[in-house]
Amino acid sequence: AEDVIVLAFEACRRFDRESLTALLHGEAAVLGLPRFLRERVVPLLDEVGASWDRGEIEIRHEHFFSEVLEDELRRLRAPLEPATKGRPVVIASLPNELHGLGLQIAALAIVTAGRSVRVLGPHLPVEEITQAAKTLDASAVGLSVSVFAEPEETAREISAVRERLSAETALWIGGAGSANLENLPAGVEKAVSLDDLDRMLSRLPAEVPATSPNP
Repeated sequence: AEDVIVLAFEACRRFDRESLTALLHGEAAVLGLPRFLRERVVPLLDEVGASWDRGEIEIRHEHFFSEVLEDELRRLRAPLEPATKGRPVVIASLPNELHGLGLQIAALAIVTAGRSVRVLGPHLPVEEITQAAKTLDASAVGLSVSVFAEPEETAREISAVRERLSAETALWIGGAGSANLENLPAGVEKAVSLDDLDRMLSRLPAEVPATSPNP
């Protein structure tokens, strides 16, 4: 894993998209997607953040890494989506959350578990998220919260989402900022890790067969 981190950072400093993409693609192929997410993507993101804090890389390198990784996560997800089942999990970020990388990580984990997903993207008003969930008859809504989110405002917005969702639709909160949130309403679950997300997905009801039309 350390060699992968070193190679990834060298590629980022050179803005070498081809090398970074090949590295990520190769690791996903060798490890399989669940291990790739846990043993490569999560440690790489942690190290990118730590290196930025230490002044070893600049914002331009962090943004470049995020863009390349997002593209690779989308590419890995695309061939799995046709075989997914069940009412979709809708994932999005609340207003003032401008980054979409966490959503792409969650989306790949969801389809790897065989569940359907719809990614709405970052920086979305509460009403837009809940209307999409209603239109899609979502089994769950997942909100990605970054470490930069203001906790009290975020908690209010999460409460507003929960109030507007049906009781049958689960509400999950994930991302690096989710662990610090307090005073959340009943019916909200935190997915602090990918293992948490897997457990939540396993508890979703199986797809309900379509009702036969009346004769």
